[in-house]
Amino acid sequence: MTLPNGDLTTVVARLWPEAGESPRIEPVSGGRNHRGYRVDGAGERAFLKIHYSSSPDTPCATFETEIAFLRYLAATDIGGAPRLRAYDHSAHAILTDWIDGRSIEAVREEHIEAALAWIETLQRHRARAGELPLARESAFSLAEHRVVVARRVASLVELARDDHPHAGFRDFVLDRLAHAWQEVAATVPDDATPIADRVISPSDFGFHNALETDDGLFFFDFEYAGWDDPAKLICDFFAQPQLPVPDSARASFTARVAAMTEDPAAVTARAQLLAPLFAVKWCCILLNEFRHDRLAQREFATAGTDLDTQLAHAEAKLEAETL
Repeated sequence: MTLPNGDLTTVVARLWPEAGESPRIEPVSGGRNHRGYRVDGAGERAFLKIHYSSSPDTPCATFETEIAFLRYLAATDIGGAPRLRAYDHSAHAILTDWIDGRSIEAVREEHIEAALAWIETLQRHRARAGELPLARESAFSLAEHRVVVARRVASLVELARDDHPHAGFRDFVLDRLAHAWQEVAATVPDDATPIADRVISPSDFGFHNALETDDGLFFFDFEYAGWDDPAKLICDFFAQPQLPVPDSARASFTARVAAMTEDPAAVTARAQLLAPLFAVKWCCILLNEFRHDRLAQREFATAGTDLDTQLAHAEAKLEAETL
């Protein structure tokens, strides 16, 4: 799916007719699954996000999920995120307020406190969150958590065995990742007992998806948000590699998130048990760049990645957190 500039103008006209006949539309740094644009019109500025989909007629799960989460934020008047202005199903497009902020270069204690306060605020209106979906790859038993990561590892092993052209990728997956996963999986019981505690999670939550402003932190990119295991929120927060959170903050962060639930002790124990499993999961996520079916998606998002660099990041993630 591509959108030439003329089509963008049409989309903006549908979403924001007040912007006038000739709004200024400029591309800005996007994510790995979308394109982003700064839109200026009528003396105002907005952000346009176009989600990737193989065709306009193909349902776009990330678009629907983000819309649901932004509507929840708007309905409950929760700040700390861009305000939803409009959306267009046919173009998988979302228009929000423009956030004039700065990227975070190094995580500080006040950033972590702001993130925790925002997560706590999300939980205060749980009764109004009935329309939120389950978060991406949510799991509500230890067995389900194991299955999620096992599928990712198996998919990469199959790709590596299929004569993948990148020798470094093949060797790493078959010799190191597969072995590390066997060791980690052996530490997590294959227990199907349901996990009752759930939290509202932005998912893929971290300071790589945040901007610092004079009014505090603003979080964005809610493509995978929804109801989730609080232990997963904790593990993802510390496992995401783009802007790492100091491990020295893990105990206090875990305690605060666990306190939002009915069984804090169980959440704390589960987060500790699952931490190595999520390290393997994030290693797999980094290696997604080697998948043939991701090329069109990356080309759409104009966020190409150097494969050797990505492999080095995956190797570092696995070595630092599982060995």
